[in-house]
Amino acid sequence: YKEWDSRFSGVHSVGSVMSASQMSLAKDEHILKLFSDLKDETEWDHPKRKWASPVGGSIQASREFTRFAEEYPDRASRIIKQFEPKEQERPAGYCIEGLASTEYPNEKIIQLVKYFNENGFSTGEFRRSAARGLQKIAEHDASLPREIIELLTCWYFEESHPELSDCCDDNETPKDSILWGFGGSYSLPGGRDIFFEAIAAGTLLESPPDYQEFNSFIAKIINFEKHPKIWAIGFRLMGFLFNWDKQ
Repeated sequence: YKEWDSRFSGVHSVGSVMSASQMSLAKDEHILKLFSDLKDETEWDHPKRKWASPVGGSIQASREFTRFAEEYPDRASRIIKQFEPKEQERPAGYCIEGLASTEYPNEKIIQLVKYFNENGFSTGEFRRSAARGLQKIAEHDASLPREIIELLTCWYFEESHPELSDCCDDNETPKDSILWGFGGSYSLPGGRDIFFEAIAAGTLLESPPDYQEFNSFIAKIINFEKHPKIWAIGFRLMGFLFNWDKQ
């Protein structure tokens, strides 16, 4: 009789079944097969190797694919266009975010975002990853096309996180001026705030800043947004509007 389930075998790091360096040596069809086996629904766990040989699922593989994309952007951008909605949206989104950290042309990344949006990629995780990539583009290039601002606005309204019930604790509430002060510490919810910040970067970092476009976005959400953490971010960004000369 062996009490196998009560023995401690040590701490193991659960990584991807294929590393970024292995992806660089593999054929495209091998990478596509990997993500065919590791659909988004597998998340952290490999569907066939949970106990005998612990390796991760879609999340770990997508992280390695991001590293691969940063080294081989042209090849990665070609591969992700063969992914399917609802099945490989995570690696597609991770890839877009990773590409935005490289010298890969911003115009091509924006075209990828538009391509996936038009082809049914609509999970919150994909959109959030894409929005983070678009924010990086805005910070580097100081602009985003108006059609992308409109797309991010649409995504903002369709994102359900955070729920109003997920409000901050008392010890997370800023104690001084939200608009002008340095404020207390509070965690970002990782939902609509991601789109908010991407829109702010895409409008306010332009030269000159597009205060009108950002103000238009604020006007659209003012009766919609109820979550205090979103407004904690929003009020800080709205401070830029005081520099707006409407004349």
